[in-house]
Amino acid sequence: MYTFNFKPTLRGLDPEEVFVVMPFESRYDAVYANLIQPGVSGAAARLGRTLNPYRTKGDPRTTSGWIEVLEHLHTAQVVLGVLTRKTNPNVQYELGIAHATQPIQRQVLLAEGNYKPAFDTKDLIFMRYSPTSLSSHVDELTLRIVTAISEWKADTEQLVRHAIAKITPFEFEIVMIWAHADHFAVGTSGSGPDAYEKEVATLHGSDSRFMDGVFIRHCGAIGKLQQNGLLGLSTESKPPIVEFSYYWTDLGNLVLVTFGLIPEQERVRRYGIMPPHLRRVT
Repeated sequence: MYTFNFKPTLRGLDPEEVFVVMPFESRYDAVYANLIQPGVSGAAARLGRTLNPYRTKGDPRTTSGWIEVLEHLHTAQVVLGVLTRKTNPNVQYELGIAHATQPIQRQVLLAEGNYKPAFDTKDLIFMRYSPTSLSSHVDELTLRIVTAISEWKADTEQLVRHAIAKITPFEFEIVMIWAHADHFAVGTSGSGPDAYEKEVATLHGSDSRFMDGVFIRHCGAIGKLQQNGLLGLSTESKPPIVEFSYYWTDLGNLVLVTFGLIPEQERVRRYGIMPPHLRRVT
């Protein structure tokens, strides 16, 4: 599998993962345990969120090798690379893929104190650490991870602003009615339209102008929200019936967080349960 042909299972970022690219040799285990893990924990505490470092070494769930690595390179919130005095070809190759395919704002590089960059990598920004005093570098690593996430958050906020700018009044009706649900269904046959109107009437039944044509109006608004990436369709086949429902995508949930309709913790929960093909920020 070449990176050019690879399409990640998740179409967005795992907001909780810091993917660590480093050598597997046991002499680097202390770097992971005494510098990277506490650095990630410190960043999580400062940001008030959940962050988990992930290293493929020793993970019994890793069954696909290279495919597993590609998946994490594309979808981790932060890619953290460890550069060593003796060049590790796997690390260099994986970081090269990250540099070519992922925003630099989501990447943090560490280097052994005696690391000497090659000509092609001499301009990369990295943090030096001393293998003999790992704990003294935890605060600096924490700050770099916080900065990486904060800078990427600024870019994400721009995406959210653009998404909000496209919301029409009818689409806003869907936002306000269905924000509480991570997913919902709208039946179009049989008693589906009547059932939908009865549900909406529990909120707006006293407003005849709002209720007039609400089913057709909302079906159109749902389609627009799909086109703009805030809602996604998920289907499940149970012959002879095909069930479907609309999930808020990660971009949709970011909009709901921005509006104050759901908390960030709810967005993270929804990310974990939504169908993988709907996990995206663009």
